[in-house]
Amino acid sequence: MPSHSFWQWESHNRVLCTKDSANAIIDKVSLRNSLGECRSYLFEESTFYIVVDCDGSRFKISKETGVISEISKLVHPHEVPKNYLGVFMYIKPAGIYDLDSNFIPSFEDMTKFRLKDGEGNVLD
Repeated sequence: MPSHSFWQWESHNRVLCTKDSANAIIDKVSLRNSLGECRSYLFEESTFYIVVDCDGSRFKISKETGVISEISKLVHPHEVPKNYLGVFMYIKPAGIYDLDSNFIPSFEDMTKFRLKDGEGNVLD
């Protein structure tokens, strides 16, 4: 998981939340609700992180400020960011999310909950 003091993931409600070093909320956005099947993937760029949710929604998180900005949804495999850090996995006994860098997602994983045609092409 990034060592940024404001990085935090709230469980159960599928909320992406950034906090400062005093644990005060900087910014947060609701993600797609799911019964455990929806995962979110973390990537890193030089000045920001990118979170890709299971419906292809993408969010940019400023490393400097912790502000979260929504960017366009994934439509094509070539849009997947390059520097993959891991997938957020829910650890049930501890009640927390942890970052697992061993699972390598496919484009299909990152767009699992998007409307697609019979050939797997994203329609929405």
